[in-house]
Amino acid sequence: MGKKQEMESEEKQKIHNPTKSRSCTDVLCLLLFLAFLGGWGAISYIAFSQGNPLQIVYPSNSSGQICGRDGNDGKPNLFFHDLTKCISVAAALGCPTPQVCVESCPEKTTSLYACLKASEVAGIPPSTICLDLLEEYREYCTPMSDEEWKLGKEDPLQLIQDRKCPAYILQSIPVIGRCIPDFGIIGNSTSANDTIISDGFDAILDANGDTLNSQKVYEILEYMTELLNAREISEKVWADLVSSWYWILAGQGLALVVSFLWILLMRFLPGKRF
Repeated sequence: MGKKQEMESEEKQKIHNPTKSRSCTDVLCLLLFLAFLGGWGAISYIAFSQGNPLQIVYPSNSSGQICGRDGNDGKPNLFFHDLTKCISVAAALGCPTPQVCVESCPEKTTSLYACLKASEVAGIPPSTICLDLLEEYREYCTPMSDEEWKLGKEDPLQLIQDRKCPAYILQSIPVIGRCIPDFGIIGNSTSANDTIISDGFDAILDANGDTLNSQKVYEILEYMTELLNAREISEKVWADLVSSWYWILAGQGLALVVSFLWILLMRFLPGKRF
């Protein structure tokens, strides 16, 4: 009988006093957690060393340079080569068209591609009728050296195909640093298929030779409206971060300390009896 009581006493002691010499049983989970922390640290390092939070708020060109700053002083506006690319499904990850910082947005609607194709059909060298228009487009082309520009002028169509120069430009107005097509270019269009006409009374053609119509312009305006609305939200978030970053860091530090204290309490108190 005494032996039975002794065994019951040992069982009760095991219940109240967990085994102290324990080993790690969730090695795989531990390794996954360490891998997660390592990946988190790597992403944080890349973000802080190579990222620029100002790009969330301010417009930047295809090279990631912010318009109106650094090497783009005096060029505060962002111009999109082909805004029709922005209304495609792929635009969810960004507008897949060259973007250039410019001094001012285009004041008229023209199509260099249409001019080059017309000269090709007429058998006239492009330099005869399209050279002046090409010079006007240089501001909206991707940055090139004088030598590159000189070679490009010998075959302007190649500049468009290489995505160095836009096939067309639309009369635009600057809105929060972006060149947005002026709604007036649609004119008195009553049909979605109405063709957009340039100042030279020619149809606007994109780099694929497709005609730009009213429907596409409406879709462009809709996309840019959504983009600017998202930018307004980003600007508010950034302003809040700038004004309260020290409170955020303090809160994270406090949460870190409390978490460690909780872990220590969970480690040492379960085996204690009060």
